[in-house]
Amino acid sequence: MAIPVNKAFVQQVINDRWGSVAELERGWAERVGDGFQKTGAARDKKTIYRWLKGGMPNDRDSIFGFAATLGIDPLVMLDIESAAIQKILPVEFGLFLANLVSLGKLSALWPLVRPSRHWPSAEISHDFYDARWTTVEFTHPADTISNVYAHLRVIGDPQDDVPHAHRIYYFAYKRKRSRDHLWRPYGIVHKRGRRAICMGHAGDMWEGDDKVPTELRVADDGVIDVETFFGPDACDFKVACLHPFSLTFSAPTKARKALRFP
Repeated sequence: MAIPVNKAFVQQVINDRWGSVAELERGWAERVGDGFQKTGAARDKKTIYRWLKGGMPNDRDSIFGFAATLGIDPLVMLDIESAAIQKILPVEFGLFLANLVSLGKLSALWPLVRPSRHWPSAEISHDFYDARWTTVEFTHPADTISNVYAHLRVIGDPQDDVPHAHRIYYFAYKRKRSRDHLWRPYGIVHKRGRRAICMGHAGDMWEGDDKVPTELRVADDGVIDVETFFGPDACDFKVACLHPFSLTFSAPTKARKALRFP
């Protein structure tokens, strides 16, 4: 099974960044030739058109090479609230926990969300994007405030053109008393242009009574307000993105409207 991508969205990103698939083909070859992409080969326009029509192969070099050439995170190409993705995710999460890599249909994307002491994967950002992740860490001490939702304000790069800035923000925690010292990713904020939604593990989404995912419209300042739970135990949190951003947080939340991890 191919990994489904939003054809119209990806075509628009191609047009915005490269002007045409033919120019994308040339640009990809130049990125590889100049060493900006350090592993894997560039693909030709025939292959790119096939991906747009039928989805992408579950292949690390193809997915990350293509996304990096477009200047986006690969997860932003997926319609995470679609029936197709929502059907796949619970199964994928079970295989992920069981470490059955060969059986997964989205396993090429697992390095983005695999628990690790050194999360997020520097290999991905270095080998394909010739860049470093932007990360922000903060602590929930759980001394005087606990069992409340906290307000995280994610602020995009001031240089971003918000309607054309497509971003994935990853959220992870690490328990202070954990013996394995692993960062555990637990959700993402998925931003396409001015529309932002969030998703937790196994496809859990914050939905209204109509079962439609809650979304925020992102203003020109690039701000996305997010709520995440501060529980009874002390934790460190980390937010990561392949693009620059900054973050502030406060607890308990006083946000009037925010995305919330369920």
